[in-house]
Amino acid sequence: ESLLDPCIKGTVNVLKSCSRSKCSIKRVVLTSSCSAIRYRADAQQVSPLSESHWSDAEYCKRHN
Repeated sequence: ESLLDPCIKGTVNVLKSCSRSKCSIKRVVLTSSCSAIRYRADAQQVSPLSESHWSDAEYCKRHN
């Protein structure tokens, strides 16, 4: 619960902000941090993770 509640609230806040926006937002892409940021051939155990650790889509396809 302590992990999920902030994630859910954060996502809901983003969606509410999008709905109030005066800009035309056509799409929101939600990625799961678990699958979006670790699967690659050169993955190492590091912390904290950053945008440089995105999963490699081709690696994921090859390894299901």
